[in-house]
Amino acid sequence: MTTLIDFFIRRPITTLCLNGGILLLGLFCYTQTSIDLFPPVNLPTLTLIIPAPGLSSSDISEKITKPLEEQLNTLPKLKQLRSETKPNEVQFLLKFHWNTSIDFSAMAVREALKMVSLPTEAHDPILLRWNPAQDPILRADLS
Repeated sequence: MTTLIDFFIRRPITTLCLNGGILLLGLFCYTQTSIDLFPPVNLPTLTLIIPAPGLSSSDISEKITKPLEEQLNTLPKLKQLRSETKPNEVQFLLKFHWNTSIDFSAMAVREALKMVSLPTEAHDPILLRWNPAQDPILRADLS
């Protein structure tokens, strides 16, 4: 370590040129790098909502949630499946691996929905893509 320090102390011109080269390289890289304040991010996440007015949570769980979970678990590249059964509706959160096309995943979910017969009380399923650009930056609740 001391030999390196001695080298730069004995050769000030070389030290100055090396520092200038590093500075020019940094300025060149700075001008060539594009920085976006809000880069486009497509998260491989889908939300499936099935409204079923008039059905209790236990009926929804038996008639909708369990059959759909069995069918959705067979989707390719599915990383996580979470369901939440509430009175009058059920929600599924499907997370896929990062290299997954969300368009093809949405088509696969629609095909899986066709394989399951929903009760007559259930309305048409709603398939949503989550976009972080649509989330509010600040949320204030007043009470």
